[in-house]
Amino acid sequence: MNRKLTKNKKCKSKECTKRFDQVRFGQEVCGFECSIDYSNQKRDKAINVRAKNKRKDHPGVYLKENKAQLLKLVQHIARLIDNDTRCIDCERTEAKPCWDGGHVVSKGSNLSIAYNLHNIFRQTRGCNHQGQTSKEAMLAGIEKMYGKEYKEYVDGLAMEYKYIGLKAAEYPEKITIALKIVRELKKIDGSYTEKQRIKLRAWYNTRLGIYK
Repeated sequence: MNRKLTKNKKCKSKECTKRFDQVRFGQEVCGFECSIDYSNQKRDKAINVRAKNKRKDHPGVYLKENKAQLLKLVQHIARLIDNDTRCIDCERTEAKPCWDGGHVVSKGSNLSIAYNLHNIFRQTRGCNHQGQTSKEAMLAGIEKMYGKEYKEYVDGLAMEYKYIGLKAAEYPEKITIALKIVRELKKIDGSYTEKQRIKLRAWYNTRLGIYK
């Protein structure tokens, strides 16, 4: 079998944009510096894969981290749904230093609806972290933006979902689903009407499968 060296091959180092002609079989990079970079990249990838597998194989050990990661992703989903909307609380259209996914009912007071997208809305960092808001203020903002009926629905979530019963072994699966949703929404990068945002929250809640 005749094997030929590849010409005009793209260097596999992420930091390099060069193309090169192979001088030996199995050559993946254009030079010495890129070979070091590529080795480090492969090492980091292997470490990340091992860490991911540990979380899957030992979900009880990594429960705290998995809970935090899932919460962060669900908040990201809410912010992407609320793309280009004003703060649900103070009505600012710009956020400094950044936008948060603020909970109507805080995760500290009721973890059972911490992952429910109907409980999370785009909010300025100041309103979310500096004691400038309250459940009542957020509900008032929801009523102004979405109407009284939806506000009452959001206000009743805590009574509807008193206990979600999410097991440790289920968190890695929910994290995988949430990552897919984030990628989808970032790719679309859309702006949605009030009705569309309510429907998207319901749809992605169904996709996540936490609130049944």
